Amino acid sequence: MPPDLADEHRRALERFYDAFNAREEERILAEIHPEIEFESRFAQAGGTTYRGHAGVRGWLADLAHAWEYIDVELEDTFERDGRTIALITLHGKGRASGIELHERAAHELSWRDGKLARLNYTERDDPGLA
Repeated sequence: MPPDLADEHRRALERFYDAFNAREEERILAEIHPEIEFESRFAQAGGTTYRGHAGVRGWLADLAHAWEYIDVELEDTFERDGRTIALITLHGKGRASGIELHERAAHELSWRDGKLARLNYTERDDPGLA
């Protein structure tokens, strides 16, 4: 993959995570493809895949209900087999439990038309990241 495309993906992810951390829905939607498929860490626990902009809006509502706050810290990115791997740390506090979360993880991402088209949560030790 050309370095300029990897840089473009990195900048797009920075905008996406910045918008997510600010809870600015319209900025989030501006960075994602209308037909996105989204499997977050918490969606996977329930076997849910969010699809399209409407699905992402539902995901944001679910997060707001469950978390006092939840933020993503982007640590690094690299390109592997036509996808972008984002090494992240999740920081949050459960709304009902008050339990704080500090979890190192990764997102596997793919792109369409310059927009984020698929996001999958994975553990940092997932052999597929190597």
